[in-house]
Amino acid sequence: MENAKPVIAITVGDPCGIGPEITAKALSNSEIYNKCRPVAISDADVMSQAVEIAKANLKINSVDTLKDCKYEYGTLDVLNIKNVDVEQIEFGKVTKLGGEASFQYIVKGIELALEGKVDAVTTGPIHKKAINLAGHEYSGHTEIFADYTETKDYCMMLVDRDFRVSHVT
Repeated sequence: MENAKPVIAITVGDPCGIGPEITAKALSNSEIYNKCRPVAISDADVMSQAVEIAKANLKINSVDTLKDCKYEYGTLDVLNIKNVDVEQIEFGKVTKLGGEASFQYIVKGIELALEGKVDAVTTGPIHKKAINLAGHEYSGHTEIFADYTETKDYCMMLVDRDFRVSHVT
């Protein structure tokens, strides 16, 4: 990575849930752009809908490659996975569509990190049952990351400034 603000991939989570809306609201805060270069990993139509729902003052920049990201406040860069027909979204429901879409977003984030194209990946909320309905037998994000990075010993850690917590049971 070049000597600049880190590129952070944001897997937006289940399109049937609150993840895309949370992402839109978070990226409408100019402070984010002072610290990093964020890019949402999602279907661009899902994020357009989320921006509208969140009433976020953002323009969608749908890209097929990170080289086309603008990384500027007021523009929501979306690495367009093109895997959701927004007419099929059932908000608040556990669906195979939501599980498959969110799984693909996570896997793309992992791939980008392993290729050194992003500095970090942050994840929006998923529904474990939806992931399972889509045919992926994982209990959550942590297990997906461990599997795709061939990590045998792992745990989830929650961090906030000087506070760090890991689940051990």
